[in-house]
Amino acid sequence: MINEQELIGKLSTASKFVKEQLKKKGVIVPVKTKDGICLDDYLITKTDSGFQVLNKNRDTVYKNLYFVQTAVIIANTLALKKSIRFSLLEDDAKAGANEFDLTLYKHRLKAAIKKQDEFKIGHYQTRVTESDLYYKKHFSPINSAYFTLVNAIKASR
Repeated sequence: MINEQELIGKLSTASKFVKEQLKKKGVIVPVKTKDGICLDDYLITKTDSGFQVLNKNRDTVYKNLYFVQTAVIIANTLALKKSIRFSLLEDDAKAGANEFDLTLYKHRLKAAIKKQDEFKIGHYQTRVTESDLYYKKHFSPINSAYFTLVNAIKASR
């Protein structure tokens, strides 16, 4: 019969093995902590202005990120000691701005419909459509990269 310490040792060894295999595939296993989401030496936290990525010294490396998915991709990339694509930051900012616009114009469209203002209905419907298209255009690469990481973790189970 295996004792408790041997079992803990075997589980620890297996866990380290799985984490190393995932790291070779480009995935750092995230760990939820009381402070946020930790990926090796990087911590993702929520702030009033979005999400931020901190290093092991708790210095802010990236801030004002709109989406947690972007923060996870950044922390994962930094933990692998790779560089961040500028387009990722640009997509985060543009998707966030268009998500805000989408919410705003949907609200204004509802108000125009209540008032039966045909001109404003047409105008805001166009703005809703444009904002939605731009949001999807810029959020799609973020979402795709994020789910690539998530699926790699799921596949290792």
